[in-house]
Amino acid sequence: MMRRSVLCLLALVVALLLLNGCRKDDPRTSEVQPGTNAPKVQGFYLLNQGAFGTNKASLDYYDAVAGIYTRDVYATNNPEQVKALGDVGNDLQVYGAKLYAVLNGSNKVEVIDLATTRSLGKVDIASPRNIRFAGGRGYVTSYVAAGGATGEVVAIDTANFTPQWRVPVGREPEELAVIDARLYVANSGGFKKPDYERTLSVIPIAEQRVAETIDVGINLELVRVDAHGQLWVTARGNYAEVASSLYCLAKDPATGKYAVAKDLQLPCTRFDIRGDTLLYYSTAYDATGKASSTFGMVNVRTREKLAGKFITDGTETEIRTPYNVVFQPDGGNVYVLDAKDYKSSGELFAYSHSGRLLWRYKTGDIPACIAFVGK
Repeated sequence: MMRRSVLCLLALVVALLLLNGCRKDDPRTSEVQPGTNAPKVQGFYLLNQGAFGTNKASLDYYDAVAGIYTRDVYATNNPEQVKALGDVGNDLQVYGAKLYAVLNGSNKVEVIDLATTRSLGKVDIASPRNIRFAGGRGYVTSYVAAGGATGEVVAIDTANFTPQWRVPVGREPEELAVIDARLYVANSGGFKKPDYERTLSVIPIAEQRVAETIDVGINLELVRVDAHGQLWVTARGNYAEVASSLYCLAKDPATGKYAVAKDLQLPCTRFDIRGDTLLYYSTAYDATGKASSTFGMVNVRTREKLAGKFITDGTETEIRTPYNVVFQPDGGNVYVLDAKDYKSSGELFAYSHSGRLLWRYKTGDIPACIAFVGK
């Protein structure tokens, strides 16, 4: 019995040594700062978009407890997948015990086991853009065909990964939000310049049809809901005399319908919301095509821009091409994703709540979005 115990102990020590050795020697893995100041967060997956046609979408994972960042975990855990994750990662969401990666260029939604990062299957959808969930279904916006007469929202069964129904919406739909069993879909019309779309399509889920449209602004993209039940929507404008802007939509208590409550007349490229704070950045281009980005904050309760800067240590000058900004839920860090030159590795910047840089790490090509994993 004593000999057997000793042998088991030796086997365990060897296994631990091998594990530590692999971690140190693995060029995909590095130790960064552990801890997120958010006790409910284990870590997150980061989806790298990859340039169109390069088939270089990839998935990274950050273990926030151990402080370990690992690149390209999907390809590592699915070696039989010839094309790995696919082409152009556009959205990433967690629902239940599964991770859903929207691959626009590969015309699919990849379904992944959250714990093992093994592929569970896929849903074939033409040019999918974004996905949200409610009541056991996923709802995916689809361009259907570039420049087509309409786009679609496709409802998929999260148990068997099959489409259940489709609803035509405006051209080139982008993000969508779910509130009170209704889908609010941002239509862009992005391939029909100068004839852009300017409405949200409203779909009562039980009715499986567009019940109304809400006029907002030219070339819509992002739509999110805050803690007060307000919708925040971005319009990209026409890239000329009509600038991009950020809109707040509120519900009329009498009718129960949303309408524009305020046009903040604030250029906004991407944003995220936590509590009463909306954090955004705006990227503008000069006559030579050189880009410059500005970070700012809005109080969603008062609908007013806040004074001061989010990044307080001056390191925003080291962010070359911001591509997304993400609040960690339940407090903790704030992440800025930097696409750099769109051709090579990007970079992830982790900031404290006070706007000071905690750490930075190299990602795959064009880091696009983050999906958090709870403990």
